[in-house]
Order: sequence, then structure tokens, then C-alpha cells
Amino acid sequence: MKWLLGFMLLVALVVGALLVPIQGKSLYARGAVREVAHFVAHGLRAGWDAIAAASSNKDHPQSTRAATAHSQKAKPSAKPQASAAPKTSREGIVQQLPKESLKAADQEALKNLIVNSR
Repeated sequence: MKWLLGFMLLVALVVGALLVPIQGKSLYARGAVREVAHFVAHGLRAGWDAIAAASSNKDHPQSTRAATAHSQKAKPSAKPQASAAPKTSREGIVQQLPKESLKAADQEALKNLIVNSR
């Protein structure tokens, strides 16, 4: 129960420090300036960079061996792709690829397969 009272006292001190005016402005009003957000973002970025530097791959370097002679190489695709990203109109609608058409003989074979499978 003492910890709850201590926590409430701590919260009251923080709220008081933020809301009590000092030289006409409260600490909360002074902190609402855009520069504080920039300062905090810069501090977070610096902290993240420090963590990333501490966990760099200096301890675990990657292997620099070349691929073995019997490894498979990527096969070139038979059809080159037209484009990596589909085209988008001004309204944000992505154009669909044209539907595949079946020959008449293939359509009949498909119909027969469906009828006979039921």
C-alpha cells in the first residue's frame, strides 16, 4: 500500500512541475513548442544509432567465401516481365492483366470435365 501512495505522490509532483507557472509560463506551455519535439526526435535517433553501433557485426563477420563450383545458378526466365510495378491511374485504380482466353476445344473439354466430375 505504501508503493501506491508513493506512486501517487510522484505523479502529483510531476503534474505540479508541469502546470505551476514559472516566469509567466508553465513548463507544459514551454514544452509545447515545436523545437522540443525536434529535440526529442534527435535524442531518440542518437540513442538508436548508439544501440545499432553497439550491436554491429564486428563480433560476427559474414563469410567472404565464394560460391562453390557445383552450386546452381539462377535460370533466366523464359518471358521477361513487362514491368515490376503495375500501372496505376490518377484515381488509384490498378489496371488488371487481360483475362486469358481458351480455345473452343479447350472450353468443351473443361465443360465435359466439370459435368463428369459431379
